[in-house]
Amino acid sequence: MKQSIIQVKEQDTPKERARKLNDLAKLFDNRITVLENLLRKQAEEIEEINEGDDIGDRLSKIEDLLISTKFKKRWDDIQVSISTARTPAANAPTWRTYNYGIGGGIAYPALGFDTNDYVDYFIQTSHSQQLNTILEKHLHYTLPSDSAGDRFQFQLDVIAAGIGEDFAVVAGSPFAAEHLLTGVESGRHNYFDIVDIPGVNTTVSTNYIVRLTRIAATVNDYAPEVYVIFDDCHYLKDDNGSRQEHTK
Repeated sequence: MKQSIIQVKEQDTPKERARKLNDLAKLFDNRITVLENLLRKQAEEIEEINEGDDIGDRLSKIEDLLISTKFKKRWDDIQVSISTARTPAANAPTWRTYNYGIGGGIAYPALGFDTNDYVDYFIQTSHSQQLNTILEKHLHYTLPSDSAGDRFQFQLDVIAAGIGEDFAVVAGSPFAAEHLLTGVESGRHNYFDIVDIPGVNTTVSTNYIVRLTRIAATVNDYAPEVYVIFDDCHYLKDDNGSRQEHTK
């Protein structure tokens, strides 16, 4: 059991002792409320599991419940600002100014990817990420113009290493994903899933070196540039962080 940060000491005056006991009572009531809310939430989730359409649906909900409660896992972001990426001498994306669809508004920077343009960047996993779990890799983007039915495609080349390990190509790399445009993306904050990078984070602060390339779509390649805003990952975090500086 964790020691309370509120400690009643022998040398406390009666007034100090009464105040601390009152604070402890309030803290206890607060913890009881938190526990009751947690149990209520779990009961609702269990009831939802019982209402599953089939055994596959129920198993999926059970897995989600275990992740979110028993093992105390939550999703979080590793955010990679595209402005910090390393651009090559050739085939580099181009910085544009764009009003993001706001007529009469200020024009802001936008990094435009033409087909075959690429950037390199680095990712380091958080201490709070569960070891050997995926990085769900995605882009936040917008477009300078709409073109329903056109497509664009991005590729990721990835190598990685935990602390004290040799860098190696991540299984499945290069990864590629294609997106079909609906005609309402221009000036909008859009989200594009690329791949779940396999769980190779064997230590805290595992390093990934990534090349993001726009490659030709299989058909109807979108002619204008794709404006990439953020290139980031979702990951499963736990509540522990790391107990030691360099190890879980």
